[in-house]
Amino acid sequence: MTLPPSGWYPDPNEPTRQRYWNGERWTDDFAPAAPAAFAPPPPGPFAPPQQSGDFAPQPGAFTPPGPFAPPQGYYPPLGPSGYYPPPGPPGYFIPAAIRIPYESARGLAQATVVLLAITALLSIGSAFVSFDRASLISDFLSNPRSVSTSDIQSADDRVRAFALLGLASYLATGIVFVLWFQRCYKNSQALGTSNLRFSSGWAAGAWFVPFLNLVRPKQIADDIWKSTDPDAPALQTSSWMGAQVPPLLHLWWALFVGASIVSRVVASMASSYDTLSELRTLDRVSAATDIVAVVAAILAALVVKSMTTRIEQRAKNLGFAA
Repeated sequence: MTLPPSGWYPDPNEPTRQRYWNGERWTDDFAPAAPAAFAPPPPGPFAPPQQSGDFAPQPGAFTPPGPFAPPQGYYPPLGPSGYYPPPGPPGYFIPAAIRIPYESARGLAQATVVLLAITALLSIGSAFVSFDRASLISDFLSNPRSVSTSDIQSADDRVRAFALLGLASYLATGIVFVLWFQRCYKNSQALGTSNLRFSSGWAAGAWFVPFLNLVRPKQIADDIWKSTDPDAPALQTSSWMGAQVPPLLHLWWALFVGASIVSRVVASMASSYDTLSELRTLDRVSAATDIVAVVAAILAALVVKSMTTRIEQRAKNLGFAA
């Protein structure tokens, strides 16, 4: 896309004034709108859409003159002060060629919260059976005759069953969570945010890259939160970068990373223990990790609900359909 030269153009957020375009992006320099019978549409990324979709030419539609007018394109009638208002929510405009559609993440959020609840319940059960087996091992080491073989076998079966159920639940939750996470990141762009640090592909792919997955998903989560302020302007270039994220996001990520690291350590210990005492220690560490995972799942559910509500409110404020 060829960008227009630097100069003063109508502010896409406030038609009663002009804003300076430096040839690459909007600056924070403003001036009163110059009186004119009409004004050309904003330059660059705010140029009128090409012929496609909802903005295809219509009989009798008016196409404004000037170097930024779309060939055979449709553009709305003049608005206040001779400014051609862009279609869609007030102040919101992205060319059709690069427009990212807004899709509500509400359904994926609800599914994610349900799966997180199931995962948390299974983690509670896993912690209980691990503590129970550790207690049986202690009784056996103190008095071998106090524990029957069937009791030990039943404890082993319960631990194994909860481990398999927990793994299945974790995988299902992870898949749906990543789909929700990527949808939210795309929606932050669809709702008028530019200059995001990463592509939408990283919102999904970053979770599967070793070591990078300890940092990059949190950076993207921060960007989603910062860029979806319901009260922010419809078009955001870099103003959103200075926003703050709530402590909830930091705490959730710290517990998630901590529980993930300890879980990997426990998994490696499970394949190398040699004595019952070591197995008892393994069960106790595993149970403690499960409890941390429960708290992390609860915090993750709160993050999903609060972030989804934030995005939905911004979409509502900008006039997007629910």
